[in-house]
Amino acid sequence: MDNTARNRVLEQIPYFSERMGRNYTQNAEYKESVKKADLIFEKLDNSLDDTQAELLEQYFIANNITAALTKKLIYQQGMMDLLDLLLGGKEFDICNNH
Repeated sequence: MDNTARNRVLEQIPYFSERMGRNYTQNAEYKESVKKADLIFEKLDNSLDDTQAELLEQYFIANNITAALTKKLIYQQGMMDLLDLLLGGKEFDICNNH
């Protein structure tokens, strides 16, 4: 795949990610999982002193950023691989993990 096509795909990632986010928020299983996690966090947060609560909050922020970046990179690679497959690109070689 040439760089122009690759760049066009990469430019669309924020829009695809936004659509994916809407799918999460409409999913009942996801909503239930978030609700459960929030209840557990509330119990944990109430049991910590201020310093511990701040450290835990910083941890969650860093962890969420890492998870978001991981999703973005996975999605980017998947889109590029799909485009390569659809266009018959020479760059897609499953044996070489491209």
